[in-house]
Amino acid sequence: MYKIFRGGVLRLSDGKYIDNNNHIEWKEYNNWLNQGNQPQTEDPVPQPTQTIEDVRDDKIQLLEQKVAKLRGRLNQGLDTNKILWMLLMREEAKAAGDGVMITKMAQHAGVTTTQLKNRINQFFDNKLDLAAHIEGIYLKHLIALKGLNTKQAIRNYDIQAEWPNVPLQRVSER
Repeated sequence: MYKIFRGGVLRLSDGKYIDNNNHIEWKEYNNWLNQGNQPQTEDPVPQPTQTIEDVRDDKIQLLEQKVAKLRGRLNQGLDTNKILWMLLMREEAKAAGDGVMITKMAQHAGVTTTQLKNRINQFFDNKLDLAAHIEGIYLKHLIALKGLNTKQAIRNYDIQAEWPNVPLQRVSER
């Protein structure tokens, strides 16, 4: 009797591995087959099992990829100079009221200094509110995932729920 094993066969009587390099034994095996015999099938290769920690880590990695994508979209279209300029404008508006720089920029944009200050504040408030919302949802999902105690519950947990729509947009020059 023989058993299929890793590209060859095992002779069950003595446990010897036989492949086509063992010419005499391989011929004996083929003669045995020609007599109408069938070898036993190969044992399935055991698949590594995932622990609950592995399943949770995989799901958390997907969650972190989602958050990174949203963070990237939130900052898309912003360059460092524009952010620094808006921070400078915001600080000048807080410190000196209608300073020379903010007055010139408002004139350049064709708006009043109050309108420009409101735009700057709205820009930062919107970005900060949305960033805080994203981080809050991330933490909510993370805590929920850490509280689940079966692999199936973790696999079934929907990490796509409750995310805000972060549009792809460029910051207006005006």
